[in-house]
Amino acid sequence: VVNSHAQVYTTDNGLPSNGIKGLQWDEKTNFLWIATEAGIVRFNGVDFRSYTKENMASISSERMLFMTRNYKDAIYISDLPGNIFTVQESKPVIWKKAANNVNPFYSNYYLLAVSDTFFRKYNDTVNTSRFSIVTDKIVRLSDTACLILNNGTVFFHSIGSKNPVVLPFEKNSFKAIFKIGDNCFLTDTKKRTFLFNKINYSLSPVLVADELNQSIRFETGNNPVFWEPGMNNPILISGENAWLFTYNGDRITAKLIFTGIPSDALIRTIQYSEKNKTLFIGTDSKGLIIL
Repeated sequence: VVNSHAQVYTTDNGLPSNGIKGLQWDEKTNFLWIATEAGIVRFNGVDFRSYTKENMASISSERMLFMTRNYKDAIYISDLPGNIFTVQESKPVIWKKAANNVNPFYSNYYLLAVSDTFFRKYNDTVNTSRFSIVTDKIVRLSDTACLILNNGTVFFHSIGSKNPVVLPFEKNSFKAIFKIGDNCFLTDTKKRTFLFNKINYSLSPVLVADELNQSIRFETGNNPVFWEPGMNNPILISGENAWLFTYNGDRITAKLIFTGIPSDALIRTIQYSEKNKTLFIGTDSKGLIIL
């Protein structure tokens, strides 16, 4: 276990807003990108650099809606009206201005987490989506196909179909969806974990155990597994502990990597740097926690 030291950043010590909408860690530049309620923020471990209306005229609202990343490590951020920004040469730039008919909360913006190809196929269509990149989980299967976990039900969406279709699993029964490497997994309300077969769209039970081979059971309350597109491994939060998931083709192993996580953190999103052994926790209202 890493001997952890928790550093908390709020508006009292440099963070422009305590409400965090998304995090993305860039291993190449060692920058942490933060979507906040007061602009886009870049953190280098010492200082915060804010991008707001004052220094970016393309920002219509400093309240950011989400931040995501696709498999090519392209980072996308949307402001509240739906303008999309991307990170280029260590700074955010406008990527697409919001269309007049767009509602970025319920829109095809969730396809940004899959590929530019998929997003561009649907980005100019009339917004009739019931899916949201803010509340749903998106797992890329290929450039042109993905899974969507929406209110406990799993959908499949491909570029050749007009709308996502429900997969033949029990509805409203899943709590989490995540990837480890190229493998996709689901956990359900009965605390079971399954490997998703991308060939025949079936589910196979898989054991989740710690390094001492003790089975790990998931809590029945809020989902404790944190994973975002672009992450190689999910993080399980249980009490004050953080566990890193790996998969060897037979079972998922949970490795304890940190202790001492504040119990009242109100965690919204997590990023982990394997190289720096650093955990970044974005909270709904209590700022940024770094262990």
